[in-house]
Amino acid sequence: MTKKRIKPPHLEIQVILDTNAVYTGSASYFLRKEVVDLVEQQSNLPDLTIRWIVPEVVRHERQFQMLQEANQMLPTIERLERLLGHNLNITPEILETRVREAVDRQVQQHGIIVQPLNTNEVEWPRLVLDAAYRKPPFQVGEKEKGFRDAVILETFLQVVAGASTNRAVTRLALVSNDQLLQLAAQSRIGAAANVHLLDSVDALKGLLNTLGSTVDEQYINSIKPSAAEIFFKAKDESSLYYKESVGDSLNAALRSAEVKLPAGAERYDVEKWTISRPQFVKKEAQRIYWTTRFKARFKALKSIPRPVIGGYSNVVGPLLSAQQEPAIKVGTGRGLASLAASLPNLSEGFRSTYLSTFGKADLISALSSPLSLASVALADDQVVAFGTADLDVSWSLLVTTAGKLTKPRVQSVDFVEVVWD
Repeated sequence: MTKKRIKPPHLEIQVILDTNAVYTGSASYFLRKEVVDLVEQQSNLPDLTIRWIVPEVVRHERQFQMLQEANQMLPTIERLERLLGHNLNITPEILETRVREAVDRQVQQHGIIVQPLNTNEVEWPRLVLDAAYRKPPFQVGEKEKGFRDAVILETFLQVVAGASTNRAVTRLALVSNDQLLQLAAQSRIGAAANVHLLDSVDALKGLLNTLGSTVDEQYINSIKPSAAEIFFKAKDESSLYYKESVGDSLNAALRSAEVKLPAGAERYDVEKWTISRPQFVKKEAQRIYWTTRFKARFKALKSIPRPVIGGYSNVVGPLLSAQQEPAIKVGTGRGLASLAASLPNLSEGFRSTYLSTFGKADLISALSSPLSLASVALADDQVVAFGTADLDVSWSLLVTTAGKLTKPRVQSVDFVEVVWD
């Protein structure tokens, strides 16, 4: 049987967000959608008070990022003004003012606390030496990098110093995926029992769900490794991931999602998938619910046509001329069909070079269509941007009276959001 804990009448959680936890890649939004949803969902909990804190340097860094995105739109506005013959009077100075106002409005709307750094309490000699010797959060390299992270760390430590150390009353959580910042924070907080260093918003969700549950926090943490292996164990066909074809469901969810591409991109490719640790959601009777976050690393692409030389592309032209094949009229379906029909009769050298470039099935299919030869696989992919899509697999398992974890099942597979770098 799972143990129940006696909770204090009220628990306060102070959440400190690093820039990478709120970054949206957008000029319109200060916070990423997942954080906004979480703030709204956790706003009226009876037993928890959550204080959402953004260090002042993070607030200004986000404003700078949003302003950079907005400034990239200025050339488009100028072209529109020329087209309309009308001055829209949008200047860099106006953009800066409007972005600042948008940040202030959204900070107030979501109840975000902007935490300033008390510079009088910073040990500047130690910070200077940390920078000189590239100690975390400063990066090792020829040039010093990490000052903003150091300011975030000092702000976080000041929040910790001003809070109660009683973990039954107050918890503090730093959300950052920066490993050097995490390492530096860990070395400074020591064995503080009420401080949590989290690498993602997903991990923050798990912590909040655990603290808001009637299930003992220690018990949830004790069964999490076993639950994780029940859901996914590499090459173990008996784990839930393989038994329920979760990989296929993830791909299907991604295909059906409305993914907004960055400016200039035509499509995206998935470079790789990664899986995170499961996070506790809730307990109903003897069934415990979890979510496992999957991340799809995106590459946004656009096609750049290759230049056409003498009716052929710079790839096909040299191939034909080098092999001295009979001239074939291109640019019509008939000419392409003739080339497709003659493919088996072409010289071995030409065929092997051509097919290694295009592939037989794709080549014959394309050559048989009413397109010019220069358009057949004759475009290079140009990377426009990289990004990461988050998807959540919700699943559950049963806890028997003897404490055994059994009867796992998948509840749903859901697209969360995509953030472009």
